[in-house]
Amino acid sequence: METGDGAAWWLAALGAAAAGVLVRFRKGLGLV
Repeated sequence: METGDGAAWWLAALGAAAAGVLVRFRKGLGLV
């Protein structure tokens, strides 16, 4: 199962990074 493995890895990494940025942004605004 190597088809699209790299793409899936990048999507997962980008998703995790985006979630972390959103959490930090919300904390900065005092919404969390």
